[in-house]
Parts: sequence; C-alpha cells; structure tokens
Amino acid sequence: MTTKNQILFGPPGTGKTYAVVERTLAIVDPEGVARLKEQKSPREDWTRLYQSHVEANRIQFCTFHQSFSYEDFVEGLRSDGKGGFEPKNGIFKQICTTASHIDSIKKTIAQVASTIDVAQRSVYKMSLGQKQEEKIFEYCLNESVIALGYGSQIDFTDCNNANDITQKIHADGSIENIDTVSRTINMLKFEIQIGDMIIASHGNHNFRAIGIVTGDYYYDSTSPIPYAHFRKVDWIFHRPADSVIPAKELFKNNFVQIPLYPLSQEVMKVEKLPLFLGHTPSSTQDILPGNVVLVIDEINRGNISRIFGELITLIEDDKRRGAMNEITVTLPYSQELFSVPANLHILGTMNTADRSITLMDTALRRRFEFTELLPDPDLLPQNIEGVDVRQMLITMNERIEYLYDRDHTIGHGFFLNEHLTIESLIHIMQKKIIPLLQEYFYDDFEKIALVLRGATNDSDDSSYFLCKKTLQAQDLFPNHSGLREEKIRYEMVPNPSVNALRRIYE
Repeated sequence: MTTKNQILFGPPGTGKTYAVVERTLAIVDPEGVARLKEQKSPREDWTRLYQSHVEANRIQFCTFHQSFSYEDFVEGLRSDGKGGFEPKNGIFKQICTTASHIDSIKKTIAQVASTIDVAQRSVYKMSLGQKQEEKIFEYCLNESVIALGYGSQIDFTDCNNANDITQKIHADGSIENIDTVSRTINMLKFEIQIGDMIIASHGNHNFRAIGIVTGDYYYDSTSPIPYAHFRKVDWIFHRPADSVIPAKELFKNNFVQIPLYPLSQEVMKVEKLPLFLGHTPSSTQDILPGNVVLVIDEINRGNISRIFGELITLIEDDKRRGAMNEITVTLPYSQELFSVPANLHILGTMNTADRSITLMDTALRRRFEFTELLPDPDLLPQNIEGVDVRQMLITMNERIEYLYDRDHTIGHGFFLNEHLTIESLIHIMQKKIIPLLQEYFYDDFEKIALVLRGATNDSDDSSYFLCKKTLQAQDLFPNHSGLREEKIRYEMVPNPSVNALRRIYE
C-alpha cells in the first residue's frame, strides 16, 4: 500500500513539477483523472482540473527554503496590531483543518447514503431566493444555511408549536396568505429535523445543491439578504448556476413552485442519490469529500527538524487520527490538542542537483516513500533538421555521470518544445544547459568541454560551443620575467552552428 507521504526526486528537468499535477489529482479526484485519460485530454484540461482543486483548498502548495520555520509551517505568534501577540496558523495546520472538515462531510455522506432508503430521513425541496436568487444562494452556501423569506419581520424563536406561529402572524397583521406562511414557517422550525436532507432547486426543472440539516431554527434580522429565518446545514454537493442538474436525474417529476415542501421516497430515484453525493462538481468553490494534498516543493532545502518539530512523528500513517497508534500533541502557542487527519497526503519534490537523497534528514527519509524521476530521452525527437536530440541528451548524461554522478544529469524537460528548431536548440544549450554545467562543475570548463566534446581555439569555428584561449604571461606582463605560466580561458562561441550540436554525440 502506498504511504500518504511521498517524495518525487531527480535531477533538474525530469518533470517533477509536471508529475505533481497527475499525482495530486489521482489522490483528490481519481474519477476526474480516469475521465481525462479516457478522453485523452490535453495538458490544459489537467491543469484546469488541478487549479479547480487548488481554489477549493483541496490542494495547497508551499516551497521550503533555508529560513522557513515551524512558525511558518505549523503555528506561530503574530502581532495582533494592539501591542500583543496571538497564535496564527501556518499552512500545515490550515490544511489539516480543511482535511478534518472534509473528513466529517465524508462521514456524513456515508451515513446519508446508507440510511436514505430506510425512510428514517426526510427530504425537502427548498427554493433559495427568486428575484435575488444568486445573491441569496451564494450567501447560503458561504454561511452553510438555508433561508426562508416568508414573514421575515416576525421572530418565531419563542414559538413552541404551530398554533403559536399562527397566532403571532395574526397579531402582526401585515401578512395576507396566513395559512401558507404559517404552514411553511412551521415546516422550517418544527417539522424539519436535524439530519434531514435539503434539495435546493433552481427553477422547477433543475436542482443545484444538496445539504444536511445540522442546526435548529434561528432568526437573524441583520443578515445582508432580505431573509431572516435560518437553519444551519452542511452543503455536501452544489453546482454553479450555469451547471445545474436536471431534476429528472434524481426525481421522477419536476418540482412544484412552492418554496418549501417534503419530497416522498416514491418520487425520488433513491438509488441514484449516492452517485450525486460522490459526484465531482465543476464549481471551484466546492469542498468535496475525500483526500487533500499538501505539495511541498524543494522539500530538501528546508531544515526538516526545525520546520516539522513534533509533527515528524505525527505524519506517520499509523500515528494519524483514528489509526492504531494515534498520537495527539499540545501545540506550543495555541495550547490546542492536535493530530494529523488520515485523509491528508503530503507530496514533496526535491532536486538531487541541490542535495543528494543520502544527505537528507534520516527522520524524513524513514517517513516518506521516494520515487525517482530520471531523464527520459525517449520523449525527445530523433531528427530536428538532422540533429538527434535524443542521442545528444543520452551522450551528455553518460559523460556527466562518469565525471560527476547520476544526480546531476540533465532532464529531458529542457528540450520539450512543440516548435523545436536548430535555433531554439542552440539557445537552450547556450542559455540553460551550459550555465547548468557551470554550476555542476564549479566553472571547471575542462570538464564542461568534455561533456560537449571539446573546445575550439578559433572563436570563428562554429562547430563548437566553447572556445579555448591561451593567455601568455610574457605577452600580458612583458616587464615581469618571473611570470611564465600559461592560463587557459574559456568563452562561448558567438554563433555556433548545427555542427556544434551534432559534434556532441557523433
């Protein structure tokens, strides 16, 4: 079984960041991944789906660096603007909170899906706004409530039964359709029970949200919408206005134009309900049941002991919340009890050119599963205007591995370009590959020249990338007879040709 903690490692340009998109989507949205693969969707569709989950907080991203600390990652003290300090959550604690919330929704869904056919849970259709539908619906989603506009000037909090509601409406004297308002308020306040299901309609032919009632009736005349009667809900499914679901997908008939009424089991296609509870909405605002992922780029660049602190133990699979060996700690600043949710996955990336895996913190190495991503020359073309780019990369990497090691090879990603030409290849070599080799070999141009198969003595010789010049001491310092050594200086050939590319591997 794959651990919840993974690290993708390899040399620069091997597609670690590219692979993160597919890896994270496979964790948070396997159905979406299957659909993209089945449709052979372009990269843009993968990125769009990935971004939708980022916006829904199901995927969060951070980069480790030398000054990154526990206070940035877990929690720390920050100024409250009044001369004092207060605890502030770091990115890890934030995503743990999100994961915990999603996990609770998932459990609610599992409970609903397993009990809906037992007739122990009532289902109600509800309209959330008419003339101001979008504003009211958005407010209800953001505040996790359902809202009713009937009799908004009357507070029914102290009513104990349907008769009290009717009497209060009569006493107000401003409502004409007393029976309808009384019946609807009674349904909202007394008939609907915690745990019942709400289907939010969109007109008479569509629905756009499913919620579970979690709280009792309350009155709020100060809300920014013209409705004042509320109940708390957990929205376990919702769609934007341009992506609503036809009512007949879940019901045998369309809805009736009544703001709130019960739906019988007979009119529902109950067997389809679990499909919607696990369905992937297109709205980027949705928080869906399932896993969440924290992506840590350059994980090897941070001081792991300093950043993770006591959490280095809590992230182990068997130490997480609900696991066999669950561990809970008290956080130092907030003094809150804290454990790591089981549905949180950590995906790190590390560049082996910066730091070998063998040099990583032992505690981190024990708690992560490592996947190596190596250069894949098979992804490169064999003929770009007579240049075998694939063989060129293979040859350079074999020489680098001999002169240095495998961790400092060159990734195929440097040469992945839909419009690769000789000019762009030369540009890549001059502006990316040779500077990278300079970094690898600490400006030892003798080794760089070996990787590129030599250097010319003539700067006009375009069949090389490097030109080697000899500096004679007697020419530079004619009056200092004690200086006799020669110095070698390397510089770029100003206009290398296609032959400079071929020379590398031929």
